[in-house]
Amino acid sequence: MTFSLAKIVPERDLAYAKEIKEIKGRITFKNVGFGYKKDQLILKNISFEAQPGETIAIVGKSGVGKTTLTDLIARYYFPLKGQILIDDVDIKKIRLKFLREQMALVPQEVLLFNDTIKNNIRYG
Repeated sequence: MTFSLAKIVPERDLAYAKEIKEIKGRITFKNVGFGYKKDQLILKNISFEAQPGETIAIVGKSGVGKTTLTDLIARYYFPLKGQILIDDVDIKKIRLKFLREQMALVPQEVLLFNDTIKNNIRYG
């Protein structure tokens, strides 16, 4: 088996990336298109706005792009079309480390040890 970590390109910020002084938290998708292959978009023309403090639910069948939406916000991928904005600032212009420090993730997979509830909580 070939070990190919050396081929992974490090994530980098744009030269003019910055931090936002006071994040309010409005997330805007403007006509976002994305595909893992450029000629096969899985997200097409997605537009919505999530206000600070607002709870939204993104639902759908497995494989339709729900997790991909969150991966785009965290800049694990870039949209092929459109823009993603936080407080009217394109996420490409936000320093990556700063952007990800503003986020919390609740994963879909539950990880519990075969132990007491107390020990599972204590581990965290």
